Amino acid sequence: MPYELTWLDGRPRILSLRLFDPFGQDEINSLRSALKPVLAEPPPLFVLLEIETRNTTDLINQAMASGDDGDSVSGVLSDLAPHLESSRLAIVGGGAPVKAMIGLYRYVIGQQDDLVRVFAGKQQALEWLREQAGQAE
Repeated sequence: MPYELTWLDGRPRILSLRLFDPFGQDEINSLRSALKPVLAEPPPLFVLLEIETRNTTDLINQAMASGDDGDSVSGVLSDLAPHLESSRLAIVGGGAPVKAMIGLYRYVIGQQDDLVRVFAGKQQALEWLREQAGQAE
């Protein structure tokens, strides 16, 4: 699969999700199934999303798609919605298109900087997630 979903060791439990190429409809369906047990966990969730796909624009187009069947990245994001208010998402990679998408998302829903942040490196992202998790305890 062109994604890797693992719990990182230690406390707080941080979910690591790495996306690789190619990432199409079959991968979205598989990821959605893999996330079901994660979503059964009580909030908050602390997620490290590493985007290692070469075609970030296609990934964003899939994220913006709104199929009635929910079989899109936006469907996966909808599944995560009940966890969002108390959870945190740290994104590494994806470049300018991901930063622009997150900026648009924040503007549209009036979201604060403390829910989703984009980082240049994995270590910074992990430090922020651990700090946020400490505040949630």
